[in-house]
Amino acid sequence: MNDLLLVADNMQSFLGTFGVGALMGLVMAFALRKVIVWVVKGAAIILGLFFFGMLYLQTQHLADVHWDSIENRVAGFVHDMAKKTANGEYTNPLWGVINSLGAPLSVGLASGLFGGAYLKK
Repeated sequence: MNDLLLVADNMQSFLGTFGVGALMGLVMAFALRKVIVWVVKGAAIILGLFFFGMLYLQTQHLADVHWDSIENRVAGFVHDMAKKTANGEYTNPLWGVINSLGAPLSVGLASGLFGGAYLKK
């Protein structure tokens, strides 16, 4: 009988922690969806205006833009990041946070984030 009460108490603790994590994940996913939309739109507008300005200056012969050099640098950066990620040199700092939270809260948080990311408006 004592074993059954112990299992029930542990299960209640696990489900409570999981539920709190899932609720936190849903709230975080909702907030991230709203914030990321504005950040991506803002970055796209700023980059678009920057490249438009550079192209305009080049057509007016006020600046000489070496597009090949820019392309090579961006491609090199992307290649280096892919290589570091594949070799395990670049690690996500989020893993340390997830490991320190514990299994029930981490699983609840992850399920809430994924569930919240796919909720319709």
